[in-house]
Amino acid sequence: MENRLRFPMAVLDAVLAAKARSGREDFIIGYRFSPEEPQDDGITMRETFTLLDVLKEKPLQYLHMSERDFFQHARRGADTSRARLDLIHEYLDGKLPLIGLGSLFTAEDVSKALQTGWTEFLGFGRTVLVNPNFATLMKEGRYDEIQTAIDPTRADHYGFGDFMW
Repeated sequence: MENRLRFPMAVLDAVLAAKARSGREDFIIGYRFSPEEPQDDGITMRETFTLLDVLKEKPLQYLHMSERDFFQHARRGADTSRARLDLIHEYLDGKLPLIGLGSLFTAEDVSKALQTGWTEFLGFGRTVLVNPNFATLMKEGRYDEIQTAIDPTRADHYGFGDFMW
């Protein structure tokens, strides 16, 4: 585990040192991570908890957990009947705010995620690529206009350059 932590902690410590040298105390630093990997030799939830132990001692302002599915259950190294975000939020015990994301494409998905209480913030990646105006649609209650997949016939809607198509 010490070897697995060596590189990410060297990077994080370098970033924190650069912040200190800058004199910008208002500059926010977070850490984005994926909690586990499906491969037998990949990161397990137990190893993620060890990472979190180290991160909780760093002067970070947030953690950002990258997930394909917000509601995905743990695979190995923790209670597999519970969602990863739930386990990690509980493990953090309020020490750092947690951003969670993962396949939250509809207003119903967002509502369900918010009701879990597993994160302090929700993040949106693919959702915003599909709906560049996602926040406006949510704010204005225009839920029926939210798309869940890119429609190539509406290329002008997304603002992607030709190279993206």
